[in-house]
Amino acid sequence: FLMPEDDPEAMESRNFFYSQLKNVPKEKIPERLYQYASLMLTDTVYPKNEKESMTFFKLAADLGHTKAMYHYAILTKNKEEEYKYIKMSCDKGDPRGMYLYGDLLNEGINCAQDENKAIEYYTMSAEKGNDSAMNKLGVAYQTGKGKPVDYKEALKYYIAAAEKGNCEAFYNLGVMYRLGQGVPVDLKKSFDYFKKSADLGYGAAMNNLGASYENGDCVPIDYEKALEYYHMGAEKGDGASFCNIGAMYMTGKGVPINHKEAFEYFKISADKGWPIALHNLELFKEADKKGDIEAPGCIGKMILQGQVKKEEIKELFEFVKKKADSGNLSAICACSGFYLQGKVVPQNFELAAKYVK
Repeated sequence: FLMPEDDPEAMESRNFFYSQLKNVPKEKIPERLYQYASLMLTDTVYPKNEKESMTFFKLAADLGHTKAMYHYAILTKNKEEEYKYIKMSCDKGDPRGMYLYGDLLNEGINCAQDENKAIEYYTMSAEKGNDSAMNKLGVAYQTGKGKPVDYKEALKYYIAAAEKGNCEAFYNLGVMYRLGQGVPVDLKKSFDYFKKSADLGYGAAMNNLGASYENGDCVPIDYEKALEYYHMGAEKGDGASFCNIGAMYMTGKGVPINHKEAFEYFKISADKGWPIALHNLELFKEADKKGDIEAPGCIGKMILQGQVKKEEIKELFEFVKKKADSGNLSAICACSGFYLQGKVVPQNFELAAKYVK
């Protein structure tokens, strides 16, 4: 194989590895390259070095090693290389490659979007035992995207994926038992599936457990436990968990009421694509009626960050400006932003300076 360029950070590990290759038969070289690349990710035999790992996964892949094709594809940041090596892995019959190629087709990434073709590759991957593909087929049958709605088929695929330890499949089973899709409604069973999913690290399931403890579904109400699960979900990047933490700060469940803190969590949730603006706008309006001095400023921030409906902007701006002109500090800060930014009202540095002062 073509020797890669020297890398000072990896030469000690690489030279030792090269010394082990001297008597290895030619046909076993790709597997040894793959093994070395894998070890460079673990920090066990060699110091961890992801760049070195990628270099040797690519070398092994170019020599026809199927697993190396998959690993290089998921590590590279180059989208064209990602597509190329996923397709190579898929064409070699690797079930993980088939699954990822199905995802590319489903999303239309570096190729024409083709939902039906994606289902074909998910099916081939599932037939080879890939649990992620089984879960995707379950979703297709549950939602009707790519397959006719068939809850029995959805359950079949979710159960098969869950038996292999797939956290999303456990979550989806929890949803089906909660909604009574293809099975009688069973909140206890739903909770148990969410718990199994959360134990495997799935953020959305952690959020649902938090909601169960907040609302007393199948378990006694426990705000502390609810917050614990919401924070666990947030650490996994789950948008709903951030939203629910914000709501806890708005209402004072398990924490002192803190609208500034609530706003920050709502903002993160919104940035993650959760359509929360209208709901939380009402919460801030209610907080203002109760005399909370931070609420007008939070409404101002929501306007500035595009989190309210266009048709409501004028009325809400007038509300915040009125609060500012009556001396509310949080609203004054928001008004300085309105005139400085120039999106809600015409840009006016003189008025912005007035409010800043």
